[in-house]
Amino acid sequence: MQIQPDLIQWAIPIVVGILTFLGGRLFEQRRLAQQNRLKLLEPIEEWVEEASRLIGIVGDDLTSLGEGLPIPPIYEHEDRKQTAKKLYERRQKVLGILESKALQTFGTRGQSRKLTSLLQQLYVLIESRYIPAYNFFSEALEKRHNLKPYMMELFSITTVANSIIQDIHGCLALLKTRYT
Repeated sequence: MQIQPDLIQWAIPIVVGILTFLGGRLFEQRRLAQQNRLKLLEPIEEWVEEASRLIGIVGDDLTSLGEGLPIPPIYEHEDRKQTAKKLYERRQKVLGILESKALQTFGTRGQSRKLTSLLQQLYVLIESRYIPAYNFFSEALEKRHNLKPYMMELFSITTVANSIIQDIHGCLALLKTRYT
């Protein structure tokens, strides 16, 4: 059985057209998936910004008191409470995104796992050490007790938290680059 040249000339454009169509669909699906992954990073970035804000507020308080100045009037007690409340409320959404593994692709699996680990470390640090230490510090401030041990603990926690936040920002930047 011999294939006629007219059949080959007719079949090649059809096969190329089908392959081009399928390739275009795959490319478009991948592009949409990457856009969705970028959108999933937004709540994570917001949560990290709130954590950074809380640490910044407490850091400003400690710096002022360390220099013998009163607590800065820039932040009110309500600011501190609202920031902590936002962190707590958004935590479940962020953890849900991370647990869904939606951010994990073949090329980003390691960074996604690292981001998950860092965010969990930051959450545990803030929830179990930072907020209680700040509450003890606030009580000692109101009662006019010696603030030095509380300040030292908060400074050490702040240093660790800032380091974790920098690593998180690095992971987020790398993931954003890979998703574009």
